Amino acid sequence: MSRKWIYGKQDWKTFERGQENCYLMTNGFGGFSSLTMTGSAARNDHALFMACMKAPNNRYNMVHRLSERVEISGESYTLSSQEFADGSREDGYRYLAEFAYEDTPVWKFLVKGVQIDKEAALGQEVNTAVVRYRIRNRSRKDIRLIVTPF
Repeated sequence: MSRKWIYGKQDWKTFERGQENCYLMTNGFGGFSSLTMTGSAARNDHALFMACMKAPNNRYNMVHRLSERVEISGESYTLSSQEFADGSREDGYRYLAEFAYEDTPVWKFLVKGVQIDKEAALGQEVNTAVVRYRIRNRSRKDIRLIVTPF
């Protein structure tokens, strides 16, 4: 039985509220993906992709998180959300319109007439992670998506 969880802006009115709920996706091999619903790594066991070399606990943090920005006609907007040790933040949750989880986590961002859907997935019984972006540019302005893995 599958259940779909859908969250909206009312669930992360503040940065702190966006840190309260997390998703967990496993690869059946001991690896996993787990972040907050706003996409940040809030705990030291969070990672976009935690690979497992030997089950159950010989794990390596391969991709801790992603830094994501969209440039629209030369203006830059941060999509990622993360709090750093020095207290600074990326506040991309402000552009996050929806987070849904059924079989995979899906984030929907809306920025100045541009919709960016991000979906993450893990291969089963292999150490493989995939992130797919779909962009709907209703603004018809020049855009560029910049993704940096950490």
